[in-house]
Amino acid sequence: PIFGNGLFTYGTEYLETESVPPNMLLAHAHNFYINVTAEMGLFGLMGVIGLGVGLTISIYRTWKSQQILNRIELAGLCGALIGLAVHSLLETPQSMPLLLILPSILVAQIAAGLEPEEMPTLRWRGNGSLLLLWVILTILIGFDLRTLTSYYSGIKIATDGDLSRAETLLSQAVDLDPNNALYWSQLGLIKGKLSVDDHGVILDTDKLDDAVETINIGISIEPNYSVNWANLGILQWVGGFQDQAVESMRTATIKSPEHSGFQIALGKMLEELGDYPGSWKAYKQALRMDPYWLHSSVFSETDYRISVADYWESRNITHLNIDNENVLEGWILLEKGLYEQALRKLNEVSGFNDPEVYYARGRVYRELGHNAEAEKAFRTALWIRSGSGRLNTEIFLQLAELAAEAGDQQDAVDYYLSAADLMKYTSSYGIGKGRETEYSWYIFYKPSLADDLLPGIDKEPYTDGMIDGLNYVAEWYLENDQEDLAEEFYQMILSLRPTD
Repeated sequence: PIFGNGLFTYGTEYLETESVPPNMLLAHAHNFYINVTAEMGLFGLMGVIGLGVGLTISIYRTWKSQQILNRIELAGLCGALIGLAVHSLLETPQSMPLLLILPSILVAQIAAGLEPEEMPTLRWRGNGSLLLLWVILTILIGFDLRTLTSYYSGIKIATDGDLSRAETLLSQAVDLDPNNALYWSQLGLIKGKLSVDDHGVILDTDKLDDAVETINIGISIEPNYSVNWANLGILQWVGGFQDQAVESMRTATIKSPEHSGFQIALGKMLEELGDYPGSWKAYKQALRMDPYWLHSSVFSETDYRISVADYWESRNITHLNIDNENVLEGWILLEKGLYEQALRKLNEVSGFNDPEVYYARGRVYRELGHNAEAEKAFRTALWIRSGSGRLNTEIFLQLAELAAEAGDQQDAVDYYLSAADLMKYTSSYGIGKGRETEYSWYIFYKPSLADDLLPGIDKEPYTDGMIDGLNYVAEWYLENDQEDLAEEFYQMILSLRPTD
């Protein structure tokens, strides 16, 4: 509370209070004064107050020294500074340094009317210090560019599929900047991918040990990011250290209690160890967060999971996990087959900016056979836009099914491909969010591997409807003499449902 935790630490501290992922990561407080106090304590806040007092004195002195016309200009400058100060209640300008140019110019214009005392010695020292700072800054930028070149090149090469070369480049990055947690986590992820295949079979024992050590170093620097704990747990499990693996995965679920995939991975471990009460608790948590796991292959792989799914399905609502509680009653009526009552209830709570309501109404209209109204409702939900990748995927699937029923094959394929594209870019943060992680972008302002989870951690489930859609697309490609694309989609289906 006195000195704070240091500059740019708000994001890492935020990880301790929120389930990140899948929830959004906030790297600053969206309030300059709160952010300064959080990172630099009461001394930092006193510095901001001191800046305000100093500016006020400078404005007063300038005002007293100027004629009426110049005071009009000064009033405009003061108004601009006050506007920036008020805006800082809602945003943190230092998150984009370019924005600081504007207040710097405004302050310079205000100070231009002041005549400072002539102090040659002070001026010489000030100019010399400024020159020294520029030299130091230039050296640091050059050093940073060396590191960035290795890191950026490594991430790009890894994205293109050459993990071995990427490992070399990322190793150079951690050698140049050994205190950067992101570099260690990305290097550990690459080593993990090189040591374990897509089915969790060890490819290289030495590389596996190296990956565990690398991820552990990253965790020692940044212990609050759950993805690193989850990946560590998978590697420990594959390596035969089951107790350590369970503890690491349990830590991941504690740090991100709303991540259903971590709960599924923990449940699988405990099930294999014979801890069925613990396994049931983890599966129950996953299904509570995302009931669509019921429609994935995960709950059809073992007799125990089949029984868990049956028990859950008989006692809970199994639709999309809608956040809006006002829609819940409409969904209950829908699942009971009371479609007219469901529609009346949803019409009561419909809101212009609520895509979940329009999606639910579309589902009711489909059950009633009113396909035109259903399509309009789904398009409205899509137009409003939702932050939920799962909801957007389900909307695309519904529109694809309507198009297929109407005989519009091309539209059906386009909608299925839109849904598949969202599913393709799935990371630990959810569907459609796999281009880079919020952790790497908001904390470090750097890209990262899109696929941030090792094999063994199930991502958002591909439902039966999505699998049917992929099959529809594959058959369409086959009918249109595009065998290569058809084979690609059939291979995808086989990899998703190998036991079907």
